[in-house]
Amino acid sequence: MTVFGKRQRHLQCKLLLHFNFVAKLKDLENLPRQTKRLPTTLFNPPSALWAIGLQNCLQNNTDNQNGTRSFASVVIFGENNPILHRICSTETARVKKFRVKFLFYRLTSAHFFCKNSSMQYANGRYNLKKTIAILLVALLVCVAVVATACDKKDNVVRVNEVTHSLFYMPQYLAMALGYFEEEGLEVEVTNGNGADNVMTALLTGEADIGLMGCEANIYVYLQGKKDYPKVIGQLTKRDGSFLVARTDTKNFDYSNIEGSTVLMGRKGGMPAMILQYVLNNKGYTDGVNITMDYSIQFGALGPAFTGGTGDFVPLFEPAASQLVQEGKGYIVSAIGMDSGEIPYTCYTATAEFLKDNSEKVEKFLRAVWRGTEYALSHSAEDCARLVAPYFEGTTLELLTTAIQNYQDFDVWTVTPVTDREAFSRIQDIMENAGELSQRVDYEKIVDNTCANKISPVK
Repeated sequence: MTVFGKRQRHLQCKLLLHFNFVAKLKDLENLPRQTKRLPTTLFNPPSALWAIGLQNCLQNNTDNQNGTRSFASVVIFGENNPILHRICSTETARVKKFRVKFLFYRLTSAHFFCKNSSMQYANGRYNLKKTIAILLVALLVCVAVVATACDKKDNVVRVNEVTHSLFYMPQYLAMALGYFEEEGLEVEVTNGNGADNVMTALLTGEADIGLMGCEANIYVYLQGKKDYPKVIGQLTKRDGSFLVARTDTKNFDYSNIEGSTVLMGRKGGMPAMILQYVLNNKGYTDGVNITMDYSIQFGALGPAFTGGTGDFVPLFEPAASQLVQEGKGYIVSAIGMDSGEIPYTCYTATAEFLKDNSEKVEKFLRAVWRGTEYALSHSAEDCARLVAPYFEGTTLELLTTAIQNYQDFDVWTVTPVTDREAFSRIQDIMENAGELSQRVDYEKIVDNTCANKISPVK
């Protein structure tokens, strides 16, 4: 049977249901002959379950003597992915134009699988209208029970990262070098494309661990969320962006940029807040002696700069080095060195997940910091060769240059423990930008329980 979705190999527990659907022949006359699957509206489980299958429905069928037709189908539910994967592809729109009333269906068999064990559930004949709701409730209960029973055996960790970046290289090194596997973990990494999306994934259970700036944790805490995510490990200790100038400036120290236009990115975003903090500390005020342009989203800063907008632009690697290679800009400063150490990028999880999976979190952090140890003890070229498969389209030469810059400017933490002083500084930065309504206690946001168990990188 074809399984749809990329994560099917990670399922630890699943419910396999075999159905026999029966419908009137006359209701099927207008269905397209090439249709191979039933409409997705037939069986639409809650988003907390993962539906895969419903296939062979119209090809393995039998005409009955009473003027009905039977359809064989298979549905699999697994507790690990909360996203509903619809399985009707290009034929969905045409199929949905037709309404087929199923007289009843027969649950021919049902099995729960957890690792090597299985439990068979009762078979029976049900009335469709009266029992779909009951069946769905039963499925939710069964999945919850089995998921709880198998939690300790589940080795999957779903990580949602704020963006896919070379800045997080220790994590990719841990993947490339097999450190997660050595800890007995299977790690799934998803690009959340923004801290808001990462936080949503954590709060809705779509992710176990988020990788993002701790300012998102502060915002959610101030909103009054009860099971708000906490910082469980810090990966980077400073802003990883570089200030790129349109002209080459030797011995740059911010003293000669009065009257310039600096592209900042989205107002309220951490890169913009940090750059504002640096510029303000250097004596510059927006609209007075410098122009801070917040009109362009951070992801579009590079193209805007090469198109002629602004005199300076903050860029992460490898975008900064690429502009240098192309002769379109010059790296004049590492913004993170100018702002001081802060918990810039952190691993985050809900208190509930941490309580139930502390051993798994500890293994995860240990694997990542083994990746950090490799990053700090090997050449940029060695690291580039290992992470190259995760950055397709970027040349080895560019990766090597970018990694060397990150190594030179000391961006990664040697321990996952979040420092109290660094946490205070990031709130200073947020206050300076006018984005923090009130300061938050360190203990409310940071939980170093597992991080304290990880030996610092030597």
